[in-house]
Amino acid sequence: MPTLEGMKRRLDATEQLQSVVKTMKVLAAVSIRHYEEAVATLSDYTRTIELGFHVLLRDPRGRRVSWQGGATAPLGAIVYGSDQGMCGQFNEQVVRHAVGTMHAMGVPPHERKVLAVGERAAATLESADEAVERVITLPGTTSGITPMVQRLLPLIETWRDQHGIASVVLFHNTYEQTSYAPTTRRLLPLDPDWLSELQATPWSTRRLAVFSMDWEELFAALVRHHLFAALYQALVESLAAENASRLRSMQAAEKNVEERLDELRGRYHRARQSAITAELLDIVVGSESLSEQTLTATTGDQS
Repeated sequence: MPTLEGMKRRLDATEQLQSVVKTMKVLAAVSIRHYEEAVATLSDYTRTIELGFHVLLRDPRGRRVSWQGGATAPLGAIVYGSDQGMCGQFNEQVVRHAVGTMHAMGVPPHERKVLAVGERAAATLESADEAVERVITLPGTTSGITPMVQRLLPLIETWRDQHGIASVVLFHNTYEQTSYAPTTRRLLPLDPDWLSELQATPWSTRRLAVFSMDWEELFAALVRHHLFAALYQALVESLAAENASRLRSMQAAEKNVEERLDELRGRYHRARQSAITAELLDIVVGSESLSEQTLTATTGDQS
């Protein structure tokens, strides 16, 4: 049977755990807000890129371009996951979605290269028998997102130039209010429906925009900016989804800790009361025994 001191130590440790869980809940909620703001700040940048494509596609040279859709072998895949734990099935869901989608594309394992962003995503991919070519750690703050995305762009160029990979897809969890869901985003080739829609959209003013750069050079620059924006937005959404998953896990943990605390406090108070009662009984018994001894001694003296 545990001692009163042992029960007190367990109670103190559980209370400390409750404090940690509450702190992680607050941090997750604050992080979600920061990542939501990061997505909002990206809208103007994305709009500028779309306007640039719009101008180029309305040019006669843009109208002659033939767009090819679909993902074919060989395939390059980027999977956004997490470095840290305590986020439920976050990595398992996105990996399951990624592996299932690549199988559905009909691309055999030996004709696809997979890059994992997040140590736990890489471990989950490997446990699913998916070879991981490279692992990149996630940034700890929003200020580290841009440098990390800038590291991804040259890797995509290497896939294209050295391995002949023209199809690149991105798998990540996207944040949906208080939950998340895995999704697929095609990076290359560019979505033909999106390009056709831009090409057919009327210009918003009577003054048509013009450009002086070489068409091919400007188009390639816009593609790089488009890839940067897509990778950045997906990463921010994934980080928000990770924290949403962690928030849900911490909420469940907090409930379990509170129930455990109620149980431990009840057991501790009952044990403490029993100990106090036992001490009082010992005092009463000792007092009665002492009184009897005193009475016996007094009676003997009188005789």
